[in-house]
Amino acid sequence: MEPLDLDDPAALLGTWRLERQILDDRADGEARRMLVDGHARFVAYVPGLIEWREEGVLHHPAGDLPVSATRFLRREGSLWHVEFADGRPFHDWVPGTEVVHGCEPDVYVGLVSAADDSGWGMRWAATGPAKSAVIVSRYRRGGPAAG
Repeated sequence: MEPLDLDDPAALLGTWRLERQILDDRADGEARRMLVDGHARFVAYVPGLIEWREEGVLHHPAGDLPVSATRFLRREGSLWHVEFADGRPFHDWVPGTEVVHGCEPDVYVGLVSAADDSGWGMRWAATGPAKSAVIVSRYRRGGPAAG
C-alpha cells in the first residue's frame, strides 16, 4: 500500500476513525495512560480552508469524558498551516518534518506521518516544568468508532 500524500490536506477530506493514546508522566511521579476513541471529520467549505473537527470519549482513570476539538487547515500561497478554532496559529502543516508549538511554559513537538493509503498519524511530545506527555493519534478511513 502506498502512503497517503499528506502534502495536500485535501487528501484528508471525509470521515476518519480516531484512536489516541496519551501517556502522561506527571510531575507527581504518577504515570497515566489514557485512550480516546472517536472520529475526525475534514470538510472544505471554501478553497484553501479545511475544517478539522474531532469528537470522542476520553477513557480517564476518573471516568469516561466526552472530548472535542475544532481546528482549521488554511492555505497561504503554497503552504498550509493549522489554526485553532479562534484563528490563533497552532503549527505549520509539513508532514514528515517536526513542528514546534510553544505554549509557555510548555513546548510541544509534533510530527504528522502517513502510514498507508488508509491511514496516517500524529505524535506530540509535550514537555515543561510540570508536564511530560506523549500523545499518539492514529487516523483510519471510516466512520465513528463503535461506542
